[in-house]
Amino acid sequence: AGADRNSSATYLKTKGRIEEALKALDFERLMIYRPGALLGGERQGFVHTFMGVCCGCCVPHVDVSVVAKAMRIVALNPKRGAVEIYENDEILRLADLNSD
Repeated sequence: AGADRNSSATYLKTKGRIEEALKALDFERLMIYRPGALLGGERQGFVHTFMGVCCGCCVPHVDVSVVAKAMRIVALNPKRGAVEIYENDEILRLADLNSD
């Protein structure tokens, strides 16, 4: 989330530059996902637990399994355009619409 090549934050600036470089490769279909802080997975440690417990109310976050579910749904459906960008809210909505 927040990818912007003009950001003063190095992380967001880098994400923005990478997204632009990927777009320039002119793929037939490019799906960019911008989830919040990723939680869960096999390597969940103290930092993830801390973020989930202490910062869950103010830092957008999502479990990796939810992102994976949304990615699968998008991949199996017709494309919206050459470049598709999915922000955290839409990732959550997609996964929720197709919950088991």
